[in-house]
Amino acid sequence: MEKNSNINDNQINTSTKNKDTSCLGLFFNAMAYNAVISPVKAIAQVADKVDSSHLTGSVNRIADILDIHKPKPVKFGTLNWASTQIGGAIGMMLPYMLTYKSLSLIGDSAIVESNSPTLAKFLAKDTLISRESILSAGSGLAYGSLLDPSESTQSGFFKDRLTNGLVDMATFGSLGLSNASLDVGLKDAAGKISNSSMRSLITAPLTRGLTASIPTGLAMSEINSLANGSIFPSAINIKHNILSMAILGGVFASTDSLLKSDNFKNSNINSKSINDINNFQPISKTSLKIEDGNLPSLTKQEKLGDNPVGDLAKTNKHDLVLGVGGVVAAYEGAGAIKAFEESGLTFSVVSGGSAGADLAALYTNGFTSDEILKINLKARENMLTNPFLMWDSIIWPEPKQWNVSKSIVSLEHPWLEKVKELNLKPNDHLQIWAYDPVHSEPVLFKGTNYDLAKALAATGAYPNVFAAVMHDGNALIDGGFYKANTDEFSSNPSLVLKFTSNPQLDPSVEKEDSLVIDLRQPDINGLDFGLAESKCKELFNDGYHKTLDAINKAIASGKLKV
Repeated sequence: MEKNSNINDNQINTSTKNKDTSCLGLFFNAMAYNAVISPVKAIAQVADKVDSSHLTGSVNRIADILDIHKPKPVKFGTLNWASTQIGGAIGMMLPYMLTYKSLSLIGDSAIVESNSPTLAKFLAKDTLISRESILSAGSGLAYGSLLDPSESTQSGFFKDRLTNGLVDMATFGSLGLSNASLDVGLKDAAGKISNSSMRSLITAPLTRGLTASIPTGLAMSEINSLANGSIFPSAINIKHNILSMAILGGVFASTDSLLKSDNFKNSNINSKSINDINNFQPISKTSLKIEDGNLPSLTKQEKLGDNPVGDLAKTNKHDLVLGVGGVVAAYEGAGAIKAFEESGLTFSVVSGGSAGADLAALYTNGFTSDEILKINLKARENMLTNPFLMWDSIIWPEPKQWNVSKSIVSLEHPWLEKVKELNLKPNDHLQIWAYDPVHSEPVLFKGTNYDLAKALAATGAYPNVFAAVMHDGNALIDGGFYKANTDEFSSNPSLVLKFTSNPQLDPSVEKEDSLVIDLRQPDINGLDFGLAESKCKELFNDGYHKTLDAINKAIASGKLKV
């Protein structure tokens, strides 16, 4: 953290290497430096000290090329000062959030693994203040010690790093404690006010952060005063520190509010584990909202009662296989389902792998093709507009998981959320295949007694992109790495939809009586989750027309019966 709060006017150096010395230029320079150059330089300094390397020089050269430099002191209270302070505070939040999230993951995982009711109480609301202050202080210590560059790289290097860490621990610990305490107090005060606008203003994260600057600024003034050999800080130092902390506190409170939002909730803490430890109630989630109001107000399970798949149970003539294929399967497959609906074709069992399993889960839970399209488009929009969407999916993989997938991004949390939101259930008409690469064998999820979210996460765990999923002691990956379109799990003549052109995957279909419909798009990468919406709808229409045409021909030839 840049410690500029005690700079007086005589220390001002108006020279700068930056070409742009406007307020906007100073803002972006400070933000870029604190977000990227500062933490990278700090890590490089440690590497140089431990391994006698020369990484710091390389970082400095890159910074010169990018024209990003350590912000120069500017006159306190000016617009340039405010621009530098705000930009620096915003930039600093990126490495700080990474530190905060890492400590949160480690701590909460340890709590659950310990199976200790005492430790589990840290997750309860009545200990929120102590929990937040401890996490904030710990994050400040780690940030200051590891990600804040040292002025001295010689004999005082480690002392300087420790000093940085202790100062940042005090700063962020104070902010965390003040923020959490004020959050409770301001909400209580707001509850006694009838004016809704005033209530919103009082409970806003920015209000909380600005208010927290007063005790934090006083604390920082005293710390700096003691560090300089004086018992009491001067009035000017108190004023400077409170104003500096107001800027940092406002950014901190806004970031803290984001960290505690639904998108940042910890994926390593399984809700069942918490319930078992401390009888907690699962956190309720907001239901998925789809534009145009076309998704039924009641979930499919509620509408269809004991028969969640509706017409799918009317016949045992055919099975359906939905192959792997990423975004192609998501949209071409939804279009194919529209063709099934129009033709009156029904299936006894629907098997799916990877993205085909996603379709199968929605289809066998009663969702229509139009609803599936809207769900997929909404998921696409969330992915493109929310940069923190996958933040909660970061895990610390077990060695088995890492060895087979080389990823720390797990699909288990997103699928847990989606299964809850849409009330998806395993059922007798659904089969999902995943792959155990260590034993070179498929794993089939079927029936009604398994974790649907885990099965969907496992079958979609494409190596080097998503983490493998642990199941019965084995690490499972994308079902396509067994076979992309396998019909071996079908008991009846099957209709097989092929979506993927990936040359790494086995595209073969085993049974001669299976009807194969080729919906592959060789020019589209199945992992292109940012595909344009117009292209997604084009794939939907393509899947609909191709499948309807193939069905009509098969019915005419007698190969399919409706």
